[in-house]
Amino acid sequence: MGLLTGKNGIIVGASQGIGLGIAKKFVQEGANIIMTARSKDKLEAACAEVNAAEGAAGKAIAMTGDLQSAEDAARIFKAVVDTWGRVDFLVNNAAIGEMQTLEAVDIDRIDSILLTNIKGPMVYCKEALKYMIEQNSGVILNVSSINGIRPLCGIVYSSSKGGVNTFTEALALYLTRIGANVRVNALCPGFTYSPTSLNHDAVPHTLRDGMMNAIRDQSSVRRDDVRATPEEQANAALFLVSDMSSACQGVILKTDHGSYL
Repeated sequence: MGLLTGKNGIIVGASQGIGLGIAKKFVQEGANIIMTARSKDKLEAACAEVNAAEGAAGKAIAMTGDLQSAEDAARIFKAVVDTWGRVDFLVNNAAIGEMQTLEAVDIDRIDSILLTNIKGPMVYCKEALKYMIEQNSGVILNVSSINGIRPLCGIVYSSSKGGVNTFTEALALYLTRIGANVRVNALCPGFTYSPTSLNHDAVPHTLRDGMMNAIRDQSSVRRDDVRATPEEQANAALFLVSDMSSACQGVILKTDHGSYL
């Protein structure tokens, strides 16, 4: 029996990278999930990939949605309950990465980053609590970033992820104080193979190479490429969402190969 057999939930930002890796891992472990993202074509292709993967024991359904829309969040949560009876977990993974300096980034871009990276998780957490507090069970995982703990790049991005970490701790404290059996934790990946990682073509080579050299020098992993794989991050997400982490509340877990020790 898988670690998530009989569990049903939502993965926001599941069409690529870490989110897709988490979706694959969770379905392999028996979960039924709704995968959400904005791009219908990319999301449906990712969902088909998850369902066709070797060892898939649960089921994935694709539903497009706007991360900042309370109406979309309500629609997606209702779909989970209508389809499988209850919602057991939420993974907030969608985010916008940004490497620009504060002087270079325009105001509209700042708004977009902060609304997506901070408001988005709050919108979906708010909807999740309607179900999880009433049923007195549930798990929320906010995918943050190591940059939210020790900023290395992207002032606006790092600030937004620091906000995610503080939000996670504040929400966990609130739920503990009211006696709700709902856990909230955050995963802080280091540099990982994904479209928002340093491998992105939009990142200048000089910046990318300099940052990778700095990370490599600090990493406890002695290899040329210290980036993690989406599967490695998915394994950590599985731990935090499954009952294996029943003692974890308000945890900010670094998964960065020791790059920031």
